Amino acid sequence: MKKDDLNYNYIEKNKNGFYQKNLSFLKKRNESGLIKKIEEVNFPQDIEIVKTKTGFPTLRIKKESGQSILLHSRYDPVKEARNFLAGYDLDNTDFLIVLGFGLGYHVEEIIKSYSKIKLILVVEPHPYLFKFALSIMDLSSILSSPKIRLILEDDPVKIKEKILPLGEIFLTGKISIVVHYPSSYLLGDKFVEIKKSISDAILWSRANLGTNIAKGDIFQKNILANLPQIINNPGIKNLFDKFKDKPVICVAAGPSLDKNIHLLKEAKDKALIICVDAALRTMLKHKIKPDIVVSIDYGIGARNLFDGIMEQTEDLFLAADPEVCPDVFSDFRGKKFIINIPKPLVGWLSNFMEDKGFLEKGSSVAHAAFFLAKAVGGDPIIFVGQDLSYPEGITHADGAIPRKKITIGINEKTGEKYLLIKTKDGKWIGQDLIMVKDIYGKDVPTSGDMYSYLVYFEKLIASTKAKC
Repeated sequence: MKKDDLNYNYIEKNKNGFYQKNLSFLKKRNESGLIKKIEEVNFPQDIEIVKTKTGFPTLRIKKESGQSILLHSRYDPVKEARNFLAGYDLDNTDFLIVLGFGLGYHVEEIIKSYSKIKLILVVEPHPYLFKFALSIMDLSSILSSPKIRLILEDDPVKIKEKILPLGEIFLTGKISIVVHYPSSYLLGDKFVEIKKSISDAILWSRANLGTNIAKGDIFQKNILANLPQIINNPGIKNLFDKFKDKPVICVAAGPSLDKNIHLLKEAKDKALIICVDAALRTMLKHKIKPDIVVSIDYGIGARNLFDGIMEQTEDLFLAADPEVCPDVFSDFRGKKFIINIPKPLVGWLSNFMEDKGFLEKGSSVAHAAFFLAKAVGGDPIIFVGQDLSYPEGITHADGAIPRKKITIGINEKTGEKYLLIKTKDGKWIGQDLIMVKDIYGKDVPTSGDMYSYLVYFEKLIASTKAKC
């Protein structure tokens, strides 16, 4: 980088210089979505390119408050990056998440000095800064590295969604997080949300990994047992955007379904109705047939949800993933769509068949139904039976399995309240009690699991363009 090149006009004039060279590396990486986002970004006028003593550029950025931030040292940004990373213990790190790219000095230093790191995921919440870096820096050593993955996003939910599919990869070794704090200062309060979303994605992945380790043999057996179904049935991709700007109703098996199920009769043939497997029995009891049933659970409990009603599925569609209980696939009488999932065995199998279409599952079948509603292009997306709480002293709608009674207990010594759920054998099991607001502003009880589903739903809905 020549010092006389360091002026603002250089960015627009140098289309055949660093910018195009760097873009060519992104094209080789098949980052078309990333390139589109970069090309659409405009350069703000509150950024100044500053000459450093060593000849490399840094940026001075003015915040809305009027305060200016220097993105890197004005003396020696390369040395600063080296000293900055010395404050982290990265020697035994296998996978690294870097929050804030800046002009890439610290990322390049990581590649040079920490060769044992297998994967470096860079999260840059400011696409315009990344475009600046592409325009005034030679980033070929970074963009050509197979270790590098890039996320240009400032939405905490979308960042989490993009990290979650990498969860199993990250958790096969030590993971570290490096925060480029000058970049984080530009985020203000959102920095805390983004860092939390990254931590949540890691924690969620660890929880899922625990399940995968405990049930991994079942998952693998299910995938292999479902192989004929996976090969012979079309992928969920065939439904993507097929109901664009059409109303889609997601039906769950919460207690409020009993009150609102009559509305589904009126909506039939006027909206696409997607129901979770646990809600199908209740719907059929009221002589309402959904358009699509979603099932994702691996255990025999998923098949039990269809006991006594499987013969009524002839004119229904099933959306299920390769890990679902094989009896669900084999016994379902209607047509089936395969949901692709980010699992190694499924990924390997995908090399030998058509793309089935990837769909997030979230942490519950209701999340999976919502992701499907988004994928088909639904707008608005309407929720029915999605209580995620226990407003009527019961866990599910009439007819749903399992339907349990709940009550609130009180510790006589401390006065602390807790949740009690009655099991099939008549025993009451205690759980932590969480109170949440229903749609009317009334306090209702819920469990820790349901609350986590609720929080995730709120984040998903907040980041969804469709009306919900």
